[in-house]
Amino acid sequence: MKLDATEISSVMKDGDLITLAVLAGLAAVPLAKGIFALLATRRQRRKEFLEFWKADSLGNSSLWLEEVMQHRYGASIPAELIRHVARLGWPSKKLRRLALSADFLQLDAAGQTVTWSNKRRGKAFWLELEMLMSVAGYVAFAALGTALLIAGARQGLGEGFTAFAFGGVIASAGCASFMHFISLVEARSSLVIINDAPRDGLWSRLRNGRSD
Repeated sequence: MKLDATEISSVMKDGDLITLAVLAGLAAVPLAKGIFALLATRRQRRKEFLEFWKADSLGNSSLWLEEVMQHRYGASIPAELIRHVARLGWPSKKLRRLALSADFLQLDAAGQTVTWSNKRRGKAFWLELEMLMSVAGYVAFAALGTALLIAGARQGLGEGFTAFAFGGVIASAGCASFMHFISLVEARSSLVIINDAPRDGLWSRLRNGRSD
C-alpha cells in the first residue's frame, strides 16, 4: 500500500471529498439534536438543584452533598472541595468551573486553596510542555489517520479495510490528544477563577515582560 500526495489527490478528484462532506452534513443533524437535548437537560437539572438546595445545605452529610453536585453538574467532586468553593465569592460560577475540571483539581493539604491534583502541572513550564505535546500529537495523529482513512476508502472494503481501521484508531487518538489539550486549558482557567489568582500562562509572562 502506497501513501503519497498523488494517491490522496486522485481520491479527491474522484469525488470522495464530496462524499465526506455529505456524510459530515448528515452527522450534523443528530449532533444538533443532541445539543438541544443537552441544553434542555441542563435547565431541568438546575431547576431540580434549586429545589434541593437550602441555606444550610453545606452542613449536610458529605454523601448528600456529593450526590447533589453529581446530579447538578454531572461531575464527581469531593465534599470538602465543594464546601470550600461554595464559601468563596461568586460560588455559582466557581462551582461550574470546578465541575468542568474536577479530574484535574484538588484541595491542598491545608484546605486553604485549590491546586492541581498532579503537582507537576503546578509549574508553568511542565504544564505548557504537556499542552504543546498534546497539540503536536493531535496534528501528527490527525494527519496520519486522515491519510489512512482516505487510502482505505479508495481501495475498497476488501483491500482497504486494514488501512481504514488503523486510520480510525489513529484519528481517534488525535482527537483524544486535542481534547486533553482543551481540558488542560480549561483547568488552568478554572484554577485562576476559583482562586482569584493572576494568570501565569506564557502570554501573560510575555505581556508582563514587555510592560517592564
